[in-house]
Amino acid sequence: MLLIQLNKEYKIYKQDITKWDNLILEMIRSFQILSSEFILFHRTVYSEGKDQSIEPFCDKVKRDPLETECTDDRSSVALCNLVEYTKKLPPHYQNFDRIPHVSEGREGFYGGVVSLADYCPYIQEFTWRSQNIAIRGSHCQYPENNPHTDKNFALEQYGPNSRCIDHTDRLWEERTCKQVRQWLHGGSGCYPYVCENGFLHIIVHNYTFTCLYPKQVIKIQLLANKWLHKGALVCPPCEEMCNSYARRVKKKLEKD
Repeated sequence: MLLIQLNKEYKIYKQDITKWDNLILEMIRSFQILSSEFILFHRTVYSEGKDQSIEPFCDKVKRDPLETECTDDRSSVALCNLVEYTKKLPPHYQNFDRIPHVSEGREGFYGGVVSLADYCPYIQEFTWRSQNIAIRGSHCQYPENNPHTDKNFALEQYGPNSRCIDHTDRLWEERTCKQVRQWLHGGSGCYPYVCENGFLHIIVHNYTFTCLYPKQVIKIQLLANKWLHKGALVCPPCEEMCNSYARRVKKKLEKD
């Protein structure tokens, strides 16, 4: 997306190279500010022991089991683009004092995949792949991203009215009398929702679960496709979901 935007800007400014140079300098300054803010905020969170999110930044290294998150607007299941490099990053790109599940002293080898962002890791949408072949995307509002029935352990449902909801740390599982299967990734999933009577209602496999307060854990045990699906959802703040829901309903009514 960044390259596409730069290409558009270049077509506009190519007759005035000074304006083009100024645009590039402005972007560089923006990324430098972003990097500084990330370092300061990350260190503050850890030094003061604050229990708060560092989104849209992140500090989760891709590992097994794969742990997904939600984008800031909850439009997509997402991954942290923090990776390990073979060589230690230059000191001014070393953004961490500590990283979960990374040995002390190895932090300098880790950074985001985007060098233009000063290696600051952030949460981003991704594509599920099998043997390097794209299977589906992670944007919640596209029905074509629905997982195959046999692989839908967390009973997700992608569609126009769906948003990303966090799971608990415990992986979802499927059970029968003779077998237990546990999914190889967890962390978040896409589910439809409605906002009624001042509450957020999340819909899982046609069952409605009501969120009464933020971070409420809703345990799920539902029979689907001859398997008992067990897992849990973490309720987001009602206003985080329902403000956008109200705008969407209003827009639909205006069209009708």
